Amino acid sequence: MEFGWGKMMMSLSVKISLKSYNVSRENGVARYVPIGTLALILVFPLFFAGATAVEHRETYTFELKWGNYGTGYGEFNNPYDVAVDNSGNVYVADTYNHRIQKFSNEGNFIGSWGSLGSNDGQFRTPKGVAVDAEGNIYVADTKNNRVQKFQVEPRV
Repeated sequence: MEFGWGKMMMSLSVKISLKSYNVSRENGVARYVPIGTLALILVFPLFFAGATAVEHRETYTFELKWGNYGTGYGEFNNPYDVAVDNSGNVYVADTYNHRIQKFSNEGNFIGSWGSLGSNDGQFRTPKGVAVDAEGNIYVADTKNNRVQKFQVEPRV
């Protein structure tokens, strides 16, 4: 924040970043490519006598989608969240199939894990997935009221 004593102005700059992957209620995953930047700059005179807003929006170009409704590999029943690891693999919280599915960044199915239940590695409506810098995967296991952490084991 800046305060200018001469003009008695306060300015606030906010930058918003959107995920380039998005899940839809149509049981699919879509990837968008951002073009440009998004910035919102608000300038408020002191005591809020007036306001000026300048807005620059990103433009997204549709690139790829995958998945349909179902219970098979690569199919979804209410995909709720996505995360991308350092290798570009995409993890999808497949909420009502009670699992996490893993795809290449081109949408090719790699694997999945989880089933309905409350034991370790099982889920009840997972609604969040995240990947940290070390590649650990965190799942918000919503109806079990917990977060589970998974380490990806390399194939031998």
